[in-house]
Amino acid sequence: MVCDKKIAVILAVYNGGEYLKQQLESLLAQTSGDWKCFIHDDGSTDGSLEQIDDYVKRFPDKFAVVEGAPSGSACKNFCFLFDAVEAEYYMCCDQDDVWLPEKVSHSLHCMKKIETDKSIPCLVYTDQKIVDEKLNVLSESSDIYQRLHCRDKRLSHLLAHNVVTGCTMMVNRALRDKFILSKSTDKMVMHDWWATLIAASFGKMYFISKPTILYRQHSSNTLGANKMCANMVWNRINGKGREFVRHSLYVSWVQAAEFARIYKLKKNSLIAVYGSLKDKNKIGRLKIYMKYGIHKSSWIRTAGMYVLG
Repeated sequence: MVCDKKIAVILAVYNGGEYLKQQLESLLAQTSGDWKCFIHDDGSTDGSLEQIDDYVKRFPDKFAVVEGAPSGSACKNFCFLFDAVEAEYYMCCDQDDVWLPEKVSHSLHCMKKIETDKSIPCLVYTDQKIVDEKLNVLSESSDIYQRLHCRDKRLSHLLAHNVVTGCTMMVNRALRDKFILSKSTDKMVMHDWWATLIAASFGKMYFISKPTILYRQHSSNTLGANKMCANMVWNRINGKGREFVRHSLYVSWVQAAEFARIYKLKKNSLIAVYGSLKDKNKIGRLKIYMKYGIHKSSWIRTAGMYVLG
């Protein structure tokens, strides 16, 4: 499908009926109107389809349905939408959040600041407010709440820890075109992390410290915002938490190896070296961590990586 607006907002839906209307209304409340929302439902059974059909009928210039079989995950759903829609710019939209009114306009303004050459992949991402199910603010800044260090755009950081939340990002056509070269998502941890690696490896990134979204936390979140605190640290080093950390690191190595393969990176490139960690022993991994300064978003997370990874 071809977007007749400058920006394609791609919205992945699965049983999002409880909060979907608030999200769609927040799109309609944007100060910029140069967007159209493309929605793919992944087999909802909760009334989401009826809500979507209602908005498509009432606002056909703003909402469209992209037909397709259920993909089976949020990551695959967004990848499907990236491939199915052609536009100048793309913004990913989750079904349960609320966009603040200037999200589109501010993102586009900053995108144009860094997009000096349209052939260069560019990614803009923003901070977000963490809210509960009823939109009560839990934190004014996800960056601070989770201690993400979003301004650290070095590959040595982004390979081990994704700091870009997909629902905050805008990417240009050059990044999207590079993104869809990957025809399989089996080794992709999440679509936003893959997009981040593209921007960090081949293009430009820009972080907007002002929150542009209310990031809702509830029991059905695919991924949520976990506060960096003593309890979280204890949970990660105790019992099943250790396996969680080890698994998280392993899939990041596998993702990096696949990224290096897809984009034909040299074996001595940082991403390829990081991907090789899946085949090395503990001592070999530690040597590479230290040699290349691979780190996470806080010293305690980095220490956990060194000890458990």
